[in-house]
Amino acid sequence: QVQKRFGEEATGSYIVSMTEGVSDILEPLLLAKQSGLTAIDAVPLFETVQDLQNGPAVLDRLFNIPCYRDHVEKRGLQEVMIGYSDSNKDAGFLSANWALYQAQEEIAKVCKKHNIPLRIFHGRGTSIGRGGGPAGKAILAQPAGSVGGRMRITEQGEALSERYGDVDLAHRHLEQVTHAFILSSAKEASEAAKIPTSYREAMDAAGEKGKNFYRSLLEAENFLDFYHTVTPIEEISRLKIGSRPARRKGERSLDNLRAIPWVFSWTQCRANLPGWFSLGTGFEDTDVELLKEMYQEWAFFKALIDFAQMSLAKADMGVLASYFALVTDEIKEEFWPVIFDEYQKSVAMIESITGKALLADDTTLARGITLRNPYVDPISYLQVELLQRLRSLSSDENTIDEAKEDEERKELESAVLISLIGVAAGMRNTG
Repeated sequence: QVQKRFGEEATGSYIVSMTEGVSDILEPLLLAKQSGLTAIDAVPLFETVQDLQNGPAVLDRLFNIPCYRDHVEKRGLQEVMIGYSDSNKDAGFLSANWALYQAQEEIAKVCKKHNIPLRIFHGRGTSIGRGGGPAGKAILAQPAGSVGGRMRITEQGEALSERYGDVDLAHRHLEQVTHAFILSSAKEASEAAKIPTSYREAMDAAGEKGKNFYRSLLEAENFLDFYHTVTPIEEISRLKIGSRPARRKGERSLDNLRAIPWVFSWTQCRANLPGWFSLGTGFEDTDVELLKEMYQEWAFFKALIDFAQMSLAKADMGVLASYFALVTDEIKEEFWPVIFDEYQKSVAMIESITGKALLADDTTLARGITLRNPYVDPISYLQVELLQRLRSLSSDENTIDEAKEDEERKELESAVLISLIGVAAGMRNTG
């Protein structure tokens, strides 16, 4: 009825989350056909690293199905969405970024092979752990041949006021994005062959090592208890401040936790872990001279390192240490050395690659962090105290006055919410 009344333009892309195979795309198209909805695109969303790696083969099989190919040719292009959030949560910062880059290259090759125009839809957030960072730099870092005059990018709600709330800033931002888009579109697919094999081999090895190190953290026996204690994820899950529940259905696990609260919670405790963890260990066996060359010559690698140093500069191990007061001594002894050592190793690695201190080339951001932290730090310390009080109240089973306890809990939950907003505002890009 919507199409009949308003025309085919009233309906467009139908995003198929967690696309794993051909049937995931054909099923919604069949349902649409049966309901009389003819003008619709089923857009695969490849989110995990495994799905990103399998994505090109899924598209190749789809294009070899005559009815699907006819559908795509009628619509004029194939849109593919790639997920930055779940891939990062799945494999860590280093491995996920490399998997995203390779997936775009291979998807572009498949579409070119079948002579089908491609538009990649980038599901980015504002935080580095969810694909954020300066949009112009991110676009310039895309693989040659993957843009081709077409691109779609998500804009998070918290970014709207920052980027578009002021007319002059909006104009400047759009100019930067347009400039980067034009330059990236001009890159021919053949330019991908100019990337030295040594660069790719270095990323393959570092990505695999980084992923294994990252997974060893997440798969540690006590990690789930550690994560739910050192971050305010439980409190975030209970607050009605998101566009959807923090978890998918099922028992408490990392698998059903959505990527947005995952990143948000690590930002709150000032670790910023999704935006850098695994980088130091991933590159520790790589020739530093080669990494320096990659930083100078390869836009993708330069963006990777620059975005990581933004996350590291905003992280604060001193403030994070205060959140470890929320965990037992046993858990602290297990996880603090891992995170702190990797932080130091990652900072040292970036400074070796760039030859400079963190953010030496971005004095505006460095100054902003220096000016904001004296205001954000007290909020973080207050948040730790509030979490301690709220959790001790929740664990007390011998309360006599339940009405008084309920009132106190409401007041504490309200105060925690205010602290969450305060830290988020101070850290700027959180979701």
